[in-house]
Amino acid sequence: MVEAAQSSKLGETQTTLLVDTLVTLFAAPRASSARSRRNGKLREKGDSAARVLLVEDNQVNQQIALELLQAQGIGVDVAANGIDALAMLREGGPQAYDLVLMDLEMPQLDGHAATVELRKDARFDKVPIVAMTAHALAEIRERCLREGMQDYISKPVEPDKLYATLARWIGQAMPPPLPAGGKAVPDGPTLPGLSNLSGIDSAYGLRHVAGNVALYVQLLDRFRATQRDAGTEIRADYQAQRLRQAAARAHTLRGVAGNIGARELQTLAQAVEEGLALASPDRGRLASGVRALEAAVEATMASLDRYFASAAAAPAPDEPPVLPADADGAGREAVTQLDQLLAEYSGDALDYFLTVRAHLAGVLDAQRLARLEQHLSRYEFEEARQLLPAATTRPDTVETR
Repeated sequence: MVEAAQSSKLGETQTTLLVDTLVTLFAAPRASSARSRRNGKLREKGDSAARVLLVEDNQVNQQIALELLQAQGIGVDVAANGIDALAMLREGGPQAYDLVLMDLEMPQLDGHAATVELRKDARFDKVPIVAMTAHALAEIRERCLREGMQDYISKPVEPDKLYATLARWIGQAMPPPLPAGGKAVPDGPTLPGLSNLSGIDSAYGLRHVAGNVALYVQLLDRFRATQRDAGTEIRADYQAQRLRQAAARAHTLRGVAGNIGARELQTLAQAVEEGLALASPDRGRLASGVRALEAAVEATMASLDRYFASAAAAPAPDEPPVLPADADGAGREAVTQLDQLLAEYSGDALDYFLTVRAHLAGVLDAQRLARLEQHLSRYEFEEARQLLPAATTRPDTVETR
């Protein structure tokens, strides 16, 4: 019994040393921390705003969660894997975050292992950890609770469910926010062409971003940039018997497809992922599913390419909009500051835009706001500046406008 206990203790110590070594080797240096710089810094003494650590490796999922959290005035730092998360938590201490949103499947160190490791440190006993995963299985939920997590959110994340969960653990009331512009969430797409996207339920996708049309269009663009070859890569992995890699790719595709409302892709990716997890899968059925998934990815990408080509070909207005006479001070200030950053070709322009989008929505229509964000995401500063209201005289651009 003594030898068994010693062996168990040795194994636990070795695991802790391994994780500590991984943190040391892979965590970002303090001078260039992995925390999201555009969303602030670690909590300072006297800072009363709630702060959440978002642990998520996928950029689409990161952006959706960031927008939903920031809409409630919550400060957010981002870690792309469990190693970064542990480093940031240890650096900030138990008072740095009110809650951790933990994705379960990540590279280097997943959410399960990161939670188990964190719970070994009694200082963090009172920090709630909420799991986020596309797997809505009872056994996964039970495993999360055994490992020391307090709650569970299924992906794609529904804003109302996210806010209810946060309110339960943070103790801060979180009414569902109105989308940019203060209007109710639309029943259907509010930009021309969205309703014609093949394989994408845009109304469903908009609900996941609380009706933020500009954000949704940007997510569609990011989806086609990051997942264009997903079907081909899954087929190649499957044919080469790299089944774990194929399952991981299918899992990622399933999650982001669900977020944008690509429901057919989500269903096909889920079937492939679950088929690959079987000990004795039906090889013919699985191969057929992989081929169907690849074809669906190609069809969805073709539809998205047509949509964005049409949007790019839309003629730009000859003159920028005029700032409404009744625009509030925050809207005027947002336009002025963004205009200055664009004139200076500043790399901070996109970060600033993300913090004042709600104010800009009061002076720009949804389509112009979406186009502005697309240009900013590609660092097309001149094109973005052309879309801003003429809040001030611009001697350097009068002749070209």
